[in-house]
Amino acid sequence: METPKTPEDVASEAHWNKVYRAISIQDYDLYKCYRVLKPFFIKYLPPASACRDSERGVLHLGCGITTLLLDFYCDGWGNQVGLDFSSVAIEKQKVFHRLIPGNVLEWHIQDVRKLDQSFKPASFLAAIDKECLDGMISIRSTSPSEEIEACIGQYMQQVYTLLKPGGVFIVLGHTKPEIVRRFFDAQEWSVHKELVVVGSVHCKDFYGYAMKKVYIDVDFENFELIAKAACGRTGT
Repeated sequence: METPKTPEDVASEAHWNKVYRAISIQDYDLYKCYRVLKPFFIKYLPPASACRDSERGVLHLGCGITTLLLDFYCDGWGNQVGLDFSSVAIEKQKVFHRLIPGNVLEWHIQDVRKLDQSFKPASFLAAIDKECLDGMISIRSTSPSEEIEACIGQYMQQVYTLLKPGGVFIVLGHTKPEIVRRFFDAQEWSVHKELVVVGSVHCKDFYGYAMKKVYIDVDFENFELIAKAACGRTGT
């Protein structure tokens, strides 16, 4: 798949429409990453039953033409939302998943930096970024700019705002941890859990991060502000 080469490409719907016109969904996920990453998802995501019972379950950010939503659906996860600002990608997704009820899989054409235009704060149990952040960071490494730094900052804040207290954010990509982890520092996340998948037959090498949104409780008796993470603080 053609990767963006300039900051303008990252924010260009025309660039991504061109990319996705050239690829079929059937060809894109042939290495079937879900089979490799499934234990990681099961360990850190809310259970499928919780997502089915919630109005909003899992938000897939910059979903492109991945088949990850179908894999999740087949394993019982409901109330998923696939989001990308490429109209070509979303139209392909709708056609590919046309037999699945719309109240189970929902599709949005939306910029990940402007999620609040489509969704209310604290509305999702989980969000998954599979190579979306990767694309932004790859541009930064070849074309450093304040614009890309600001773009990543906007994106991370939008995701944080959309998650419920204790909500899970999973980031999957190929960027080295020493580069990507600093972009998590602006928001209050719990412990970063890292996964490394190297040399898999079915999947490219991945680094994975599973984080929970820290929530704030007020102890009115003692007037203390207590920051609590739903999964606890167990180290880094």
